[in-house]
Amino acid sequence: MVTDCISKDDSKQKIIFLLGAGCETGELFGISSGLDFKEQTIRADDVKQFYKKINNSKKFQIRKGPIIHSNTTSVLYQTIIEHKEKFDNLEEDRYKRYIDDYIAYKEEKIKEEEKRKKIIDHFEDYYKKCFYDLLKQNIEESTKLDQKLNHENENRKELYDIFLKNAGIYSYVDSLFNFLRFPYDYPNESARVMKLYYSAYLAIIKNIVPKDEFERFIQGDKIEDIDKNRIEWENIVQCNINNKLDEIDKSKEKHNLYYEIIRKSKEYIEPFVMTTNYTPFVEKIIELDANHLSYVHGKLNLFEEIDQKEVKQLLDFNKEDIIFPFIFIQSGIKPIVSYEQLSEYSKCINWIDDSQLKYIVILGYGINSDDEHIMNLLKSAAKKGKVIIDFIYKLEEKKNDCEKIKERLGNENVHFLDSEDFKCLIPLINNGFDISKL
Repeated sequence: MVTDCISKDDSKQKIIFLLGAGCETGELFGISSGLDFKEQTIRADDVKQFYKKINNSKKFQIRKGPIIHSNTTSVLYQTIIEHKEKFDNLEEDRYKRYIDDYIAYKEEKIKEEEKRKKIIDHFEDYYKKCFYDLLKQNIEESTKLDQKLNHENENRKELYDIFLKNAGIYSYVDSLFNFLRFPYDYPNESARVMKLYYSAYLAIIKNIVPKDEFERFIQGDKIEDIDKNRIEWENIVQCNINNKLDEIDKSKEKHNLYYEIIRKSKEYIEPFVMTTNYTPFVEKIIELDANHLSYVHGKLNLFEEIDQKEVKQLLDFNKEDIIFPFIFIQSGIKPIVSYEQLSEYSKCINWIDDSQLKYIVILGYGINSDDEHIMNLLKSAAKKGKVIIDFIYKLEEKKNDCEKIKERLGNENVHFLDSEDFKCLIPLINNGFDISKL
């Protein structure tokens, strides 16, 4: 057994695990991620009704409809810039001209005012016809993407999927975060930010709470008792989380879960978990105490009051408090800063600074530009000589992405393995295998 990393009470290898959404997808958890999560967030179904059930305010009006609007072409522009090669390969020639002309316009290469206006009009028509109208129609008719796009070619559907998965909706809202400093002076802008947080929250929670139970809650008594509603919602969520944990515990597939593999390995290792997930599944299944677990992106059971920015559990607020979910959405800006969250990050820093800690294992988490705070932690760890092992789903298909990640981390001590190989990692470390030799 490796004995160079000694825990306080035993001779165990210390390992940091960075766990992402990929750890909670699949049939057992059923939490949506990637395309499904992005689409649900953009759609913002039921956000207005849910908000009104747990907030008693006429000051902040959450409007029905998707997060994006018919004139938010900046969302499409950012998506194209970051995925230009895919649009070049898949888009029709006339739309490619619209795209190239619009990029030239944004780079201030077009001087004639009449030509600039024509370029803007073409790009707005392109955005509306090929993306926004399809999304809006899909919401109103409750149809699936395949049904809505079956009259188009495969390229059109692929481009639509690329848009939904990568749409820069968060950058679109980033510009509004500053208004949260004075929410009562900017109620419309603040309401739009809260809508985004609630939309992301419901995209997760609807995979935990059954549809009929959720609909009964939002369509319940017309006489609004905020305290009563919050208690009811807290009970609904907690009950369904417990039900989900029972289902997982009884499942024959439980032994294949990353969480269960880590739990069983605690005989040989001391795990310290950084999770970007919001659910309590990780702490319950792995059986972690607060000293070994950091929720770096917030938690489902925490909310923030919009004025004083207090972070508490749902039932700890007064009914007059206007609250929104305390979660970090996918965004280049992470505006929610509090004592609670700083405490979570201080844990991670202490773990990385631990000279006895040697490995950081990444599971189900895709390193991306939306999470610069995570990237900075990994860069710091790499500089301190930590060995970073990133388990990638379908590794062979993502070799180019892996090289880009290694470049961004700026360290050769970063290794990529197929996620199927994770089961072998702990026994290898336990038997003294030096993973840095991979």
